[in-house]
Amino acid sequence: MKWQLSLFLIFACFIPASGQNLSAAVSDISALYKKADAESYALMMRRYDEQIARLTEKAALANVFSIKAPVSGTAINNTLLPVNFIPGEIFGGPAGSFKEVQFGQQYISSFTFSPQLDILQPARIAEVPMSKTLHKLAKLQTAQAIVRLKNELAQGYFSILAYREQLQILSKSSQQADSLYQLISSRKEKGLASVQEVNDSRIYSIQQNQELEKLRNLITLQGEYLNALFSDSVQIGADASWYVELPTDMPPISTQLTSEIAELQFTYAVQNLRKVRLDQLPGLSLISNYAWQNNSNKRLFDPTQPWIQSQYVGLKLNWDLPLSANRITSLGLAKIGNNQAKLGLQQANDQSLLQKVKLEAESANASIQLRAADEIAGLEQESYRHVKNRFDVGLLDSEDLLRAHRKVIQSQLNAVSAKAAAAIALENIRNAR
Repeated sequence: MKWQLSLFLIFACFIPASGQNLSAAVSDISALYKKADAESYALMMRRYDEQIARLTEKAALANVFSIKAPVSGTAINNTLLPVNFIPGEIFGGPAGSFKEVQFGQQYISSFTFSPQLDILQPARIAEVPMSKTLHKLAKLQTAQAIVRLKNELAQGYFSILAYREQLQILSKSSQQADSLYQLISSRKEKGLASVQEVNDSRIYSIQQNQELEKLRNLITLQGEYLNALFSDSVQIGADASWYVELPTDMPPISTQLTSEIAELQFTYAVQNLRKVRLDQLPGLSLISNYAWQNNSNKRLFDPTQPWIQSQYVGLKLNWDLPLSANRITSLGLAKIGNNQAKLGLQQANDQSLLQKVKLEAESANASIQLRAADEIAGLEQESYRHVKNRFDVGLLDSEDLLRAHRKVIQSQLNAVSAKAAAAIALENIRNAR
């Protein structure tokens, strides 16, 4: 029993450990992109769409010369043969009379094999380039999904880094706010501060603690949001890198992906219009039929009766005249779709140019904001030191001190937000296609 208890304790210790998430923490944005490439829900779905498009292309190629080979078999027992009325004169009866006679076989067994080869079906031939276009379109749409996902991941990644850095700032400021409250309370006991000043400092300390808790909740929420994008959990490591290096010159920006997708959509619309028109033309098929029949009045599949064989081979012209409302409507819809796709292409070209200008402006503005925020934070810190020195010698009251402290903390938070905005803007440019 002792060895059984030891074995149980070993398993009891091992099982909880094995249930823990062993996923390695992400230390930079590139590692997060790599993880998303393998585990993102959005990309998994897009790759399934690519597989469907690839199979559709293969099916269109195979369907150009479609082969059908239906096989059927029947085993019929005519339990009551039909009655035929034969003129009675044939049997020596009076004129105008009829004799009831039953003709036919009670048991009929048959097999039929009817292979057919579609030699010329114009609409099916037109579906081949359409399927190739859809396959290319699926690949570009996957690339577009990757761009959107990377931008989303960059937003979440740098937001978490910013929140963590701001959390350190607020943790320190919360301690400083408590110290200021203690300092002003001590001055009140000496008759150097009023009750209002003490209350104001206490309110300020409470507000700093509230901001600290709100930021902790934001970090948790942002982490859950990132996890929702993956089939497995993702953790941003404590040593995760900012690597924000503002380029001296604007990096090259490519925003042609939207135009490329719209161009393929227009190509598909043109091909679809051609396919609808060709669908109104006749088609030609090679047809054949091979049949075997066994007739008997004794039993099904009577071995004493021969199998009667028949067969034919020929050509079949099938033409559904374009007179139905559906065919006329299909042609009109295809024309409208072609015009819509043409307008969509023009709009996409304009949007691509606008997107490039937007990315350039956002990156330039983020760089300006970052430099300004860093400088302001330094100036506010210097101002606070002067205010604190003057407060210590009694030249300023606590209201001026708290105001200066609030401004320096806010400027530091703004500097971190500006750094995150600059990093996100730069990633959006790098991810653009």
